[in-house]
Amino acid sequence: MKLPANKADGSKWDTDGTNPDIYPALFTLKADNTADQVLWTSDAIKINAQTNQQHDFTLILPKLSMKTFDRSIALFLLEKDDASSENMGGLSFMLKDVVVGKPATITLDCATCKVAFELKVTYE
Repeated sequence: MKLPANKADGSKWDTDGTNPDIYPALFTLKADNTADQVLWTSDAIKINAQTNQQHDFTLILPKLSMKTFDRSIALFLLEKDDASSENMGGLSFMLKDVVVGKPATITLDCATCKVAFELKVTYE
């Protein structure tokens, strides 16, 4: 997992100057690439996450009823502060593209991305 150490303006994620408190969330996307339906949000929050370390979250989805696999979905990394959350960045993808060949690991990353994810997956 890759995550930005600071906000775009250079300030720390937490107002007290500590590292970000992170959790991921999975959404479907609308045609304009804005978040639509929440598919999953982590119950676990990593407090004061180090930016140079791996952070593991268990993503277990309930069975989803999808009519098509060509809909864009996005995995976002969020920063939790009290009652609000801030988007640290995310990556959109199409499920039909990343599961070709049923890989055990799916890497979501790019050279200019603020965040990156490595998903260990199993298939039923």
